[in-house]
Amino acid sequence: MILLPVTYGQYDYYYSHNGLKRELDILTDRFVVKPLPSFTSLQIKELLQQRLPNLRTRELKNHLSPGFIEIMLDTRFEDISSLFHELQIIKNELPLECVMPVYAVDENPLIPTDIFIIKLADESIFPMLKQMNEQYGVEYVMQFELIPTMVVLRHTDWKNHSITEITRIYFENLDLLWSAPDFMQKIELNSTVIDPYYPYQFYLPMIKAADAWKITKGSSTIKVAVVDEGVVSHSDFPSSRIVNGHDTFNETGGAPRGNQAHGMACAGIIAATHNSIGIAGIAPNVKIMPIRIIDGYGSINTPYAIANAIQHAIINNADIISNSWASGHMEAVKTMIDYAMDEGRNGKGIIVIVASGNGGNIINTFPATVAGVITVGAVNQNDEVFLWSNYGPKLDLVAPSAGLSGIAGYGPCGEENNQFRIELTGNVWTLDIDGLAGWNPGNYNITQPWCYHEYNWDTPPQGNPGNGYTAHFGGTSAAAPQVSGVVALMLSLNPDLTLNEVRTILHNSADKVPGMGGQPRTNNYGYGRLNARKALVEVLGFDPIVLGNLEISGHSIVCSSNTTFTLEDCPSSTLATVTWSFNPDI
Repeated sequence: MILLPVTYGQYDYYYSHNGLKRELDILTDRFVVKPLPSFTSLQIKELLQQRLPNLRTRELKNHLSPGFIEIMLDTRFEDISSLFHELQIIKNELPLECVMPVYAVDENPLIPTDIFIIKLADESIFPMLKQMNEQYGVEYVMQFELIPTMVVLRHTDWKNHSITEITRIYFENLDLLWSAPDFMQKIELNSTVIDPYYPYQFYLPMIKAADAWKITKGSSTIKVAVVDEGVVSHSDFPSSRIVNGHDTFNETGGAPRGNQAHGMACAGIIAATHNSIGIAGIAPNVKIMPIRIIDGYGSINTPYAIANAIQHAIINNADIISNSWASGHMEAVKTMIDYAMDEGRNGKGIIVIVASGNGGNIINTFPATVAGVITVGAVNQNDEVFLWSNYGPKLDLVAPSAGLSGIAGYGPCGEENNQFRIELTGNVWTLDIDGLAGWNPGNYNITQPWCYHEYNWDTPPQGNPGNGYTAHFGGTSAAAPQVSGVVALMLSLNPDLTLNEVRTILHNSADKVPGMGGQPRTNNYGYGRLNARKALVEVLGFDPIVLGNLEISGHSIVCSSNTTFTLEDCPSSTLATVTWSFNPDI
């Protein structure tokens, strides 16, 4: 075998895992250094502070790679180019062995050192590995006792290659099953998420969201159109996951106007980031397409405008259209929704999800009356259907929610501008508009022409979540986005599912709660209460969580078609060849 040097572009950040490209983001508010042996970490910190005041440092405790220091900044560099320009200056001027960025996947930091690990196809590769090590200045560190073909190596030639580059060079020039940097990353102690408001999101344990996240947290290729009051970036929801916004009033590009945060609340339930702040969304990796159909003064629009908005979602490849609104029948809108369900997603059908409505009646509001949409009612924490949740033969399933909000009277701008004092009484925690606008802090209004609604609420037992969050969302408006989030997870696992297949899976996987009296379906509950984990298991056709000791992170193969496992490992009565389809965002 002839060994050839491999070169990569300056901004080409990935490594090869199981033969697949594992793309990496770069965090612009931190980096890693390793001092030359004659310098201490304190000396390096003092030198760095001359260029970057107010930095914080953390010595990385790693017995294989002592001496590495993580540098954390109070503010981010504007972009990756600016960061790398600064890192080059630091490397040239300071006594450092190496300087590296900190990478990330799904916003989770991956801290590099000089260690990487490879998995040889078999032991016959060792002579070639030794030759590679000599050519690239890589040190052999150890082999695993039980798996001797899994080899730990140390990279030393920082002038020519980064740690991600050297892992790729080895993968491309040796017969390896995989090659990956030995990134340092946070380990959770029996906790699915660390978002501080997650314990107050009672609806997530009810629908088994944490168990679903063990299978996937969604793919960035999936787009959920939220047809509502608008969605804007948030400290708990980055602009990078907002795509193809549309405003029927040609004012905001899809963001809210005034302090109307209903769309933000729906989007938060669907897709808020898992990032140690705020709440946790059901599908935190998917993208939101904000479609604003309600203006800053109230709730009035035309069939053309809404049909055009649905058309925008179809043209821009929405996978799911989430609707927590109701109106009288609009034939133009129905026609466009029908088209979305028949022709969208290249004929597989866009999944249109609709709140059943809050009138306490047989489902009679549009678009919940459209045949083929997935209609969602609401239950409380005891799985009892709310008296106000619409019901009937058109109901597909229910999801947990909370109380309704009431209108206390007209606000300072009066009836003519549709501006009200509104009492918020639900207890669903989700996103609000960041800053002073939005529902929180409640009594907030400004003068005309904006005429914000005046929102009032009682502080919940857990305390006020503060600006940017609400603790008082509710109604079927809070139930429908949960189904949208779970469907986004389902399509992340299998984007080829048709609308009818999605509907069938939701029906089959729903929990049959006591109020159904043992019936497979009732008019009050539909087919039961949403269960995210069961839905994903049905998508896969097997339960990866019970596969024993096999890795189920979603970043690797669970059971490979070219490797035979026993019954103990794979769900089959005979030797199994089940394939887990890799998705880089899972």
